[in-house]
Amino acid sequence: MGNQETARKPPVELSKKVKLATASIVIVIAVIFSVLWLGSDDDDLFSLSQIQDGFMCDIRQDHSSWSSKQVAITCDASGGNWWYLANGNLDTGLPAIEEFQQLPVGDTTLQLYVIDVEGDGMMGRGDSIIVKAVNSSSFLSNATYDFILWSGLLAVSGTEYRMSFWFENGGLETGPLKVTHHLD
Repeated sequence: MGNQETARKPPVELSKKVKLATASIVIVIAVIFSVLWLGSDDDDLFSLSQIQDGFMCDIRQDHSSWSSKQVAITCDASGGNWWYLANGNLDTGLPAIEEFQQLPVGDTTLQLYVIDVEGDGMMGRGDSIIVKAVNSSSFLSNATYDFILWSGLLAVSGTEYRMSFWFENGGLETGPLKVTHHLD
């Protein structure tokens, strides 16, 4: 009987080693896929899509607190304006929509909204920034605009995410996302 137990033990140990190796491989593959899925590059932080009277910035990666974010819209012919996204209403623990002040960009008056789907005060996947023309104004059809999302301390250090956009034949067109890191 003692010899039979000894003969059976190696397959059990081998089986545990195989299970451990298999589990390790599965975990490594899961981590690799999650990193690839989350995006390891700032180049896909957001995308812009057209909505009625404006556009929506769809956040595609988890990032950092809304309080460290500013948004600027500029127009090649007529300057621009900034919105500071620090707001305590975005971290109540419930889905939140925050409306920010209407500001002029050239002859167009723009309204900005932030949607935090988790209400955690953090800019993350699924959140969005909506920019709409208001007061009977509209985006100029012959102008190029820039959407700038700044993360960090303004004029000190941070990262600038910039995407040009324009309206052509009634549709929104965008350029590539440009990322610039600024150090103090």
